[in-house]
Amino acid sequence: MRYGTLKFYTESNLIPFEQLDENVTRRYPREAAVERVETIKSLKKSGLSIAEIRKKIAKQS
Repeated sequence: MRYGTLKFYTESNLIPFEQLDENVTRRYPREAAVERVETIKSLKKSGLSIAEIRKKIAKQS
């Protein structure tokens, strides 16, 4: 996955991350982030838009 895609998903609140300060690098809980990326990929393949994926993920959380 390209950095730009990961950044987009993070800024769209689709991938969980931890950040202690504003200037500190984001840290991703590895297992949760990988699982979420796989879910996003699967939902995109099924034809859902990012907005639809966001809603579906919010319902699961």
